[in-house]
Amino acid sequence: MDIGTSGIEGAESLCHGLFGRRFRSAGPEAGGYGFFQLDGKTVAGGKRTTPRQG
Repeated sequence: MDIGTSGIEGAESLCHGLFGRRFRSAGPEAGGYGFFQLDGKTVAGGKRTTPRQG
């Protein structure tokens, strides 16, 4: 699953609060993309989007 949102911090807070997942950035070269992890395993991807991207 990939999550695209203009508020990645809010998505991280929600996913952590509900499911215990943590967001880990893939680094600046990844353009804001990162991974939601649970118990050291990647369970989803996520990216900050712009309003034009929806």
